[in-house]
Amino acid sequence: MLFLFTSVFLALPTTFAGWSLPTIPLTQQEVWVEIQQGTLPLVISAPHGGIEKPKFMADRTEGNLIRDRGVREVAFALADELEWLTGHRPFVVTTRLHRVKLDANRAIEEAAQGNETAEKVWHQYHAALENCTTQAKVIGKGRALILDIHGHAHPEDWVELGYGVDANALAKNDQDLKDAAWIRGPKSLGSFFTAQGLRAVPSPAILHPAGKKYFNGGYITRRHRGEGLRSIQLELPWSLRNAKTSQASIAQLAGGISEFFAAHFSIPVPNLNPKNFPAEGPLAVFGHDFDRYSSAFGIPILATKNLAKEKLRHAVHMLAEYLDNDENGVVDDVGVLKALRHGGAFLVMPARERDMRKLSRGFGRWERAGWNIGQDLYGEETNSTGRFDAALEEIWHLVSNGWGEAYPDVFSFEKGSQLCDAMDRARKPGGHYHYGDPTCDYHCQAAEYSYWVLTTLLGAQKNSNRAEEIFEEWECATAEELKKRDPAAVHLFTHPKFSLPHQLPNGSYREN
Repeated sequence: MLFLFTSVFLALPTTFAGWSLPTIPLTQQEVWVEIQQGTLPLVISAPHGGIEKPKFMADRTEGNLIRDRGVREVAFALADELEWLTGHRPFVVTTRLHRVKLDANRAIEEAAQGNETAEKVWHQYHAALENCTTQAKVIGKGRALILDIHGHAHPEDWVELGYGVDANALAKNDQDLKDAAWIRGPKSLGSFFTAQGLRAVPSPAILHPAGKKYFNGGYITRRHRGEGLRSIQLELPWSLRNAKTSQASIAQLAGGISEFFAAHFSIPVPNLNPKNFPAEGPLAVFGHDFDRYSSAFGIPILATKNLAKEKLRHAVHMLAEYLDNDENGVVDDVGVLKALRHGGAFLVMPARERDMRKLSRGFGRWERAGWNIGQDLYGEETNSTGRFDAALEEIWHLVSNGWGEAYPDVFSFEKGSQLCDAMDRARKPGGHYHYGDPTCDYHCQAAEYSYWVLTTLLGAQKNSNRAEEIFEEWECATAEELKKRDPAAVHLFTHPKFSLPHQLPNGSYREN
C-alpha cells in the first residue's frame, strides 16, 4: 500500500535521514583557510576564489593578482552534488583571501612575497591539503584524488584538465604519450565530461589544445601527488562558473567526476546498518512508533521492534540496489533521488500486516514533520521461503514515485504521461493488464503497471508457477512476451536516456 500525503515537496531539511546536507560546519584556521571534512577519498581544492583583502596584509606586486571568480562557490556546490550522488562528501580546502594577498598555487616565495601572515596561511593551506589527503587515502584503501579548481579566461569554452603534461607532449600520439589512457582514454576524466555534454581537453574528443592557450597544471597538482595520490587541475570557463548558469554545469561536472571516480577509485559502501533514532531532527518523529531504522542514500526504512533484523537488512540492500543498480557507488539518477528526498520518502516495515493499524495513528505527525511519501512492506512477505519476495514490489512502488516526479511527462502516474498512455492501451479489451481492485484508483493502477513492466523485464515473473499465479492481472510473465505485446512500455523502460534498473535486486548491495 502506498500512502501519499497532500503537501509533497517541502524544503530539504539540513539533516535528513541521518545524512547532513548541504550545510556542514566549517573548521577555520586563522580565519583564512576553510576546511570541510569528508568521507570520500577525494579532496577538492580552490585556492584562488577568495575575496577578502585585509588591510594589515601587504598586497602582492608580482605575478597574477586576479582572483578566479566563482571557483570557491563551485567547490562547495560540487561537494554538495557529489554527496547526493555517492552518499559521501569530498574533503574541501579553500581560502577566503583574495589572490592579491596570497596565491596558494605557487611556491611560497611568489605566493606570499615576503609577507609573514601570507606565509603562515600558505603553510596552513598546504598542511590542510596534506592532512585531508592522508585521511582520504585511508578511506580509499591507499588511493585518493585531488581536484584543484581554477577558472580560465581563454576564448575556448572548454574545461582544461591539467595533469602536469604540457601541450607539446599532448600533441604526441598515444603510443608516445606516457599515461595516455589516464589522460585521454575512454575512462579518462575528459571522456566522462564529454559524456555529460561538456567540452574538455584533453579527452577522446579533443586530444590536445592544438596550439590554443592551455593550463597544464600548477604548483598544487605537482606538489600534492605521489604514492597512491593523483592530482588533476580543472580550469573552468566562465560559462561553468557563472552563478546564473552554474546549476546545470555543476550537475554535469559532478556527474562526470563521480563516474570517473567510480572507475578508478574506491567509493566506500554506505552504512546500511540499523541505527537508533536521533533525539532531534526530522527522523525523531518516528522514534515513538518504531524501534530502529536503516537508510540507503538518505531514504529511511523504519522497523518495528518485532521485525527480524535480516528482514530489515534485506530491504535496505534492495532499496540501495534500486537506486544504484549497477552498484558502482553512484546513484543512477540523482534527480530521482532528490525528488524522493525533497518529497519526504520513507518505507514503513512492521513484522506483520495487522501491525499497520496501530502505526497508522502516526500518519499526521509524520506528515507535519515533512514525511509525505510513504510505502509499507511487511516482514512476513519479505524474502520468505516459498513465496514471492514482496520487497521487489513495494520498494519499487516507493522509488518509482521519484521517477514520476523527475520525469513527469514520461513516468508520472497522472493521465497523459507516456507511461499512462501505454497502460491505457494495455487495459483495453484483449489487452494484457487487468486490475480489478475497486480500491485502486487510476494513480494506483499506474503504479502497479510500472511495477509489472519493470520486474517482467528484469525476469522476476518468469517462473512458471508465478506466471499462473499472476495471469488474471498480468499476462506477460516474460520479457519476450512483453516485448511482443507492449513495445511502447518496453521502449520507455529501456530507453538509453533513462538509467532505470537493468538487473533484478537480490538484497546484497555491493557484496558480490
